[in-house]
Amino acid sequence: MITGLGMPDPVSRLEAEVQAWCESIAADPAARYQARADFYARYGDGKDGDREGYGRSELGFMRWEMTGRLKAPNAEPPGSAWWSAVNLHFIYLSELGARAHQQGIATDLLPLPSQNWVKYILAPAPGTWYRAHNASIIAGYLANVPLGSREERSEQSFVNIVLYRLLFAQAMVEGASFALPGLGKILANPDGFAVDVIVHLHEMYPEKYPLTKAEFLDTFDAVHDLEEFLDEVLDDVLVGTEMKQLYAQAAEWNAQPALPAMLLGRVPAYPGGVQMLHKRPNWFIRLLERIWSWWLSVSRKN
Repeated sequence: MITGLGMPDPVSRLEAEVQAWCESIAADPAARYQARADFYARYGDGKDGDREGYGRSELGFMRWEMTGRLKAPNAEPPGSAWWSAVNLHFIYLSELGARAHQQGIATDLLPLPSQNWVKYILAPAPGTWYRAHNASIIAGYLANVPLGSREERSEQSFVNIVLYRLLFAQAMVEGASFALPGLGKILANPDGFAVDVIVHLHEMYPEKYPLTKAEFLDTFDAVHDLEEFLDEVLDDVLVGTEMKQLYAQAAEWNAQPALPAMLLGRVPAYPGGVQMLHKRPNWFIRLLERIWSWWLSVSRKN
């Protein structure tokens, strides 16, 4: 957009500025991480010298990404073009909102995720953080479907798991009836330690990239120990029974109407409409699914 004086309007100028800045750090994961650490040192609302604050979960997840998926282009072995692009798009949307706020630029013409970051900056809280963060992540998924389609199907299946777990964490904070109300607000609080601990559980977030089909099934389709059992309970019982409801409500929370199209039935199907690899829960998990579904139906009637 050009102003009457032949100069770019403030939003267009800012978008170009932030885009150039993102390109300057694109090949350097450490610089990306430092950019997010600096963001939260300023806007994390940490108490008593805490420089991470509401960024604790995001920074913990980013440290996990850097173990295998988020690497410099010339790294050996290389990382993932898809993970890198989603991460950079996320950073762009957040930085755009922050700089608009800093420069006093009206935010109503910004992308909605960037508007949500301004809302978070003005009123830091778990709810405003999730709506800014998750709207940006969903936007990154949608903007990078072609790159996602180049990933191995096992890795495509994993990125669906990452997404619905993130949406479920938001559902806990939003107080959704199916998402452990009360307890969930503690477990999913972005400035708590629970999320950071979870992303470093190998059976829930494997560091190896890319995952082969055999590795995916061994990690997400088997129960060898307590950690894998908890993994199955989260994915198949708590989330799996309410997948359509979760995506529908998350689409509203994050103003991302295209989100439900990432499902086929109740099975995630990002990026190309192909359902993720089928998981076969054991008989005990299936029993828990039925009990949980029954409990939810009774709770809703009451």
